[in-house]
Amino acid sequence: MNAQTVPLLRDHTFGEQAVLPTVSVMEWLVRAVEAERGLHRPFFIENYSLYKGVTLPSLDSELLLQADVDSQTDRVRCKLLSGNESGSVRYHYALDVVLNGELPDLTCAKIIINDGRRSVDKSDIYQSALFHGGLLQRIQRVASYNKDGMTALCRMTTDDVSQAVKGSYKLANPIADDLVLQVLILWPRLMQKISALPNRFKRWHYIRPVPLDQDFYIRLDVIESTSMRLVADLLVCSPQGHVYMKIESAEASLSPALNDLFLKKL
Repeated sequence: MNAQTVPLLRDHTFGEQAVLPTVSVMEWLVRAVEAERGLHRPFFIENYSLYKGVTLPSLDSELLLQADVDSQTDRVRCKLLSGNESGSVRYHYALDVVLNGELPDLTCAKIIINDGRRSVDKSDIYQSALFHGGLLQRIQRVASYNKDGMTALCRMTTDDVSQAVKGSYKLANPIADDLVLQVLILWPRLMQKISALPNRFKRWHYIRPVPLDQDFYIRLDVIESTSMRLVADLLVCSPQGHVYMKIESAEASLSPALNDLFLKKL
């Protein structure tokens, strides 16, 4: 892997170290299932877990994709792992792709924008709250946030996606997916002044493509919040409330030790 084969690497760094984005792994695994089995919207990813992140240049072996198909349930169990010359294996990520899952409730989402709650501009988000650079800086504004949740205004361009994705995308858009995870870790940064990293989610529904060159919103609803973890549901939707993606029980681990890594070098 390098910045040519995975363009998002250059914009996903902690200090001087590039970290493979979760969303790139999701894109690879979905594309693999699509190539082998065929895949159409709607579908969902389930039981995502992060065991050990992949950092560069420390990776000294090939990454391997393992996929086990359960034809009875239309479920493909995927794992990303690495091995070395000594024969040891390390698991990095795991998730299930469910090909013919039931649609979630598609009731239009209520987007709360101007209700007197606090808001944050883009410059403050990426200079003092998140570590993401370049192509991944697509949260335009936090429209509102409080102890119960947050609403963020986002926008991606056609050029953004053409740079981030090798070839055309039909199913998983890594920039849109990463914005969801950015919102997940931004809420504790704003509310608790603590940085966080996403580590699992229960289910991620891909319902329809997130449009390019148009505004859209990501809404976060807090399920559980402590000093060590956040669990929340998220919706990606149009200004009119039509749902593009629905993420259930996304979880992030909080740690003050991450704060310095999240600060951009100005």
